[in-house]
Amino acid sequence: MAHARVLQWATMARTWWVFDAYRQCPFKSSSKIAHYLIGKHKPIYDPLSDIGDHVVVINSKYISMPNDYWRVYKYFHHTGYPGGFSETAAWRLHEVDPTKVIEKAVYFYLPKNLLRRGRMRRLHIFPEEQVPTEILTNVSDQIQQVQPVPKRLDEYTQEEIESFPKLFDWPEDFILQSGFKKAESLMSESKKAEAGGKKTETGGKKAETIQSGGKKEAPKTGSKKTENPQTGSKKTENPQTGTKKAEPQTGTKKAEPQIEKADSKKTGKKH
Repeated sequence: MAHARVLQWATMARTWWVFDAYRQCPFKSSSKIAHYLIGKHKPIYDPLSDIGDHVVVINSKYISMPNDYWRVYKYFHHTGYPGGFSETAAWRLHEVDPTKVIEKAVYFYLPKNLLRRGRMRRLHIFPEEQVPTEILTNVSDQIQQVQPVPKRLDEYTQEEIESFPKLFDWPEDFILQSGFKKAESLMSESKKAEAGGKKTETGGKKAETIQSGGKKEAPKTGSKKTENPQTGSKKTENPQTGTKKAEPQTGTKKAEPQIEKADSKKTGKKH
């Protein structure tokens, strides 16, 4: 009998709930928070009776929106005067006030009646985990999160990483040891090896030139030269193709005009 009486008192009283919004979607979370603010979780629920509980939301600064909602989703406002329309992106509103996104989402999910403002007064939102002691002492229960919190790799302990099931182990030669110094040493060794290979190639070429005495022999084509007695030009004959090419003779001599000297006796005048 006493147990039933206590349950009745708990049902009629306003319970304080805490909800952690870390990495939670504000739209999915607001529907669940509104469920407790209205009092639908109680057996004495009535749409026209104000029997809801208090909800304390923490870490509202670290909420997560799906897809590109931070950029696309916008909030509209109008002052009622001409030219008083304005729109604000979700990321901008969250930057100005980290509690406004969840507050507006919960306000949207509450029934649009006269009990709406009274239910919003029982919603307490804090951007961080710091909650005043006079509010924290009243909290007696917790609301389960809507979606699982993703965990980063640096948040796992070494025991959890080692106990994680592996399909196979990489060979030690394949894994590059951590540290910039080790990577730099490997790069320097590879560069030295490449430079040593280039030096050996140049050394081999020098040795070949020393053995040959530094002389280059002209390739033998096996062609014969024939001289034409009439024109004085030379022809080269290629035994492979059988073609003949005429080479002009460059050592030709030009005929010099002979100037005859006139006899002074023959050209002289008689007096």
